[in-house]
Amino acid sequence: FPSCQVFSIVVFASITAEGYVNSPYEADVKCVFNGNDGVCRYGVGIGVIAFLACIAFLLADALLPSMSSAQERKYVVLADLGFSGAWTFLWFVCFCLTADQWTKTINTTGIPKDAAQAVIAFSFFSLASWVSVCVCVCVCVCSSGVWSDRVCVCVCVYLYNYLCEDQFEC
Repeated sequence: FPSCQVFSIVVFASITAEGYVNSPYEADVKCVFNGNDGVCRYGVGIGVIAFLACIAFLLADALLPSMSSAQERKYVVLADLGFSGAWTFLWFVCFCLTADQWTKTINTTGIPKDAAQAVIAFSFFSLASWVSVCVCVCVCVCSSGVWSDRVCVCVCVYLYNYLCEDQFEC
């Protein structure tokens, strides 16, 4: 999805461009998120990897119809599902981490607040985008016959229970 690419660019570009500042009293630059350089490195890292993965899976999706083996197509789709699920979790961690560290930042003078808030917001938007990718890939897997109907029903029931907080059994 293009939204995943755009959101990841916003996150890592905002951190790279305005995520580090130095105070008038120190020569060293610090991350705007409570001076925690790990938060900035984490956001840049998953943003860059997500952007590159989006390009790779876009190419894989373009080549999918020309793959002669159903086994190869199955592995590409399952890799997409696995990566999307993992990146959904990693964006959730990024959102929680940046929001938590931003609330702990005491002195915000001289810090570009808009960039920090953009990182937090677009981390959340990325989370929502990767969830939608997971759902779309699950639908694709279920409609293509890669999984049995029983597994597809279980996955859909699980997603419904998770999103709607109802309790149906598989």
